[in-house]
Amino acid sequence: MFLMDNVIIILFTAVIFFFLFTFVNIYSFCNHGLTGILLTAKFLYLFFIMPFKGTADIYNDRKKIIRSIKKDKQISSSDKLHLEIIIKSRWKTFRVLYKAGAFSYGELMLRYARWYLNKPFQYDVKINTPDKKVSAYEQQYISSLELNLREAVH
Repeated sequence: MFLMDNVIIILFTAVIFFFLFTFVNIYSFCNHGLTGILLTAKFLYLFFIMPFKGTADIYNDRKKIIRSIKKDKQISSSDKLHLEIIIKSRWKTFRVLYKAGAFSYGELMLRYARWYLNKPFQYDVKINTPDKKVSAYEQQYISSLELNLREAVH
């Protein structure tokens, strides 16, 4: 039990450092705190969720992809068969994309930084509180109190 607690603490600390490191990387090119936090959240979504969505999209469009592979005359028949086997399996598609570096942290961070630096923006939060409009009666009452106070002082 003691070992399990230590492992959980170590994993939790590693996750916090990963998030912090990602925020520092993003903050280094955006230089705005709130924008850095929101871009970090979006980056983590891209890094953790989008590889699975991309693989699912390829798998869902596999019939179109296989048709276009079969029509291609530059690919040999053995390569066509090999590509067809890869595209028919979600796991194999994911593994091939992973080994090719499509889900690389560094590459994604570079693309993300280039995307942001092409059109930089900033998020700002402004809290507007409605101004209290003092009614004419309240203003008259305050004026009469001030006048009475001045008379009492003199």
